[in-house]
Amino acid sequence: MKRLVPALMTACLLAVSPAGLIHANPVAATSVSTDWSEASYIGDVSGKTHVYRNGNMKQMIMIRDNKQTVLYTAKMGVLLTPHVYPVPGQPERYLIWFEEQVGNTLTDHILVLNANGTFTEVTNMPQQGYGAYTLKWSPDGKKAFYIAENAQNHEGVLGVITPDKHAFEPIFGMIRARATYPESVVGMLRKWQADWIDANNVLLLDGRKGNFYTVDMVNKNFHASYAKTTFQVKSMKVLQGLPDYALLEVGNPRYDLGFMGTDRVHLVNWKTSRVLQVPRAIYGSVQTYDQQYLGLTPSKQPVFAETVKLGNQYAFSVISLNPVQNIKKNLLVTSLRNEYLAPKSFSLSPDGSLAAISMVNPETGAYVTFVAKTANGAVVLERKTAEERTLGWKDNQTLLLGAEAVGVKK
Repeated sequence: MKRLVPALMTACLLAVSPAGLIHANPVAATSVSTDWSEASYIGDVSGKTHVYRNGNMKQMIMIRDNKQTVLYTAKMGVLLTPHVYPVPGQPERYLIWFEEQVGNTLTDHILVLNANGTFTEVTNMPQQGYGAYTLKWSPDGKKAFYIAENAQNHEGVLGVITPDKHAFEPIFGMIRARATYPESVVGMLRKWQADWIDANNVLLLDGRKGNFYTVDMVNKNFHASYAKTTFQVKSMKVLQGLPDYALLEVGNPRYDLGFMGTDRVHLVNWKTSRVLQVPRAIYGSVQTYDQQYLGLTPSKQPVFAETVKLGNQYAFSVISLNPVQNIKKNLLVTSLRNEYLAPKSFSLSPDGSLAAISMVNPETGAYVTFVAKTANGAVVLERKTAEERTLGWKDNQTLLLGAEAVGVKK
């Protein structure tokens, strides 16, 4: 936690808007709070602009060029959980999302901070109360989708935010009332998931009935997909490089504390409505296992890791999958081990005959890199390191483990 230095604790002249937003145009005197003994540091994008919330959680200020500006003052309640979202490709410009709490009523806000030090509040924000939200920039960085979801009845809304318009524009869904019970977010099962298909279109899952939609964020319309799922989806990701496919993680929706024995992976083709459950690599009858997406091969085949628990031991495998023909290929199969390892990354040799997979022990922070023959998944090299290293290949038989070249015998 960083604290403000005394030299910056000066008052400034500011103007207060009717909505309670304090702007930087100096027309009336407003004192900046002096309660900075427990000030919390919110964000710093490029080293020039710093944002803080004061100790009593009533006020948020910006420090820029040794000048401070009050961004927002809570009239009655307190300011909660600020998050900073840099605007892609626009240095010193970013969004700040935060909540204002008065009793059991939560109000969401977003401020747009500009490179010249001015700022504006985004209007027409949806108000779900207790619940969840997601903000994600488009691939071209020109706009962001924003989803809000009510924790009590899972009403939700998807819309677009562009930094220059300063207004949330709803496209799909509606929230008619705020959730006012704090306990409603405990163990909340999120029903709304979304991801960008391309720079202008979003794939949306309304999990209340398991329906998928494609949403045009430019023309502000949407179309239903024939795809449908009956599973509780933990997260959804459109596969860049395979944009017709979305990855669905099915399992524990709130916590991800390493091995849970509950995470499953499905692929959905939202154009053809085909849904594939990623096949098992080993120990198919064992129920305590996790699956995880690692990335795409050069031939655009998705790669998945699987962790299996048998008693107090673990086994690990990695497969690639042809989603059109639903054919898997075992890239790695280990023997049983006494330690749990979390998969992190993979890399194929130039000719595709060897696969390197990096895993970490969450308890010790140590890494283990396996190299296996992709013809049968047999491990031919195991290398331990105290720290994470990048994976690459010098040639078909030389692994680059960071700066170290490691020969691999097939």
